[in-house]
Amino acid sequence: MQKSVDEAYGVMSREKFAEFEKEVAKAVLDKDDCQTFREDYEIYGANKGVVKVEYSGICTVCNLSTSFTMEHPFWNNPTESE
Repeated sequence: MQKSVDEAYGVMSREKFAEFEKEVAKAVLDKDDCQTFREDYEIYGANKGVVKVEYSGICTVCNLSTSFTMEHPFWNNPTESE
């Protein structure tokens, strides 16, 4: 579907393209089994006093993606201060 949207870009008027793009997006979202965004995450480090979260996600249709890593200290680990 994304390929047909890409091929239509610049070929039709701006208004027709916007309408076409909305129709394609609606067709994709109307699917009952539409699960196109894959998410992966890992949470670890609580035993060392800092919880670390690594997250990433990507749409398998349009390749929209994001990722981040966060750290949240929640207690002082006595072995680290020695």
